[in-house]
Amino acid sequence: MVCDRKFKRNDDDTSVPLGRELIQAYVKAITDIYYQQIALDLNKNPHPRGPIARQFLDTNTKKKTKCKRVEYEDRGKNTLNDRYTKNELLLLSQYFFEQDSTVGVRNHLCFLMSHAMLLRSETVLGTQYPNLFKMELEDQDVSPCVALVATIIYGKINKDRKI
Repeated sequence: MVCDRKFKRNDDDTSVPLGRELIQAYVKAITDIYYQQIALDLNKNPHPRGPIARQFLDTNTKKKTKCKRVEYEDRGKNTLNDRYTKNELLLLSQYFFEQDSTVGVRNHLCFLMSHAMLLRSETVLGTQYPNLFKMELEDQDVSPCVALVATIIYGKINKDRKI
């Protein structure tokens, strides 16, 4: 536990507002304590993540979104538009290959699939090697073009594993 920590301040000495992730962490901690107390039959109060907490989180998100729009904050930040450079991709590849293990190869493939195919993490982590194949795209004038094709048999939409 951190004690005697000063509040974060901006350069003009105004306090930095809490971010959504930190607020969510506090709500999760309180909810966890609530469930422990319920299990021990010590708490008869309603669930802490009730309509007031939800309304607070929604209002906080809307205020931050409005503020970002008014201040013309870069909407491409931390999205696909904020892409990796070739050198950064090379460094990432070297990092995964230096692990010299099947886990490193799996993690490298998961990273590339998540980034290039815009897949959800559960879809990427549920993909197996037999579900992947390569396809050479013909009539690409400049150089050969090989595509990695993934047969996705499980995901948010396909919960029954139908092909």
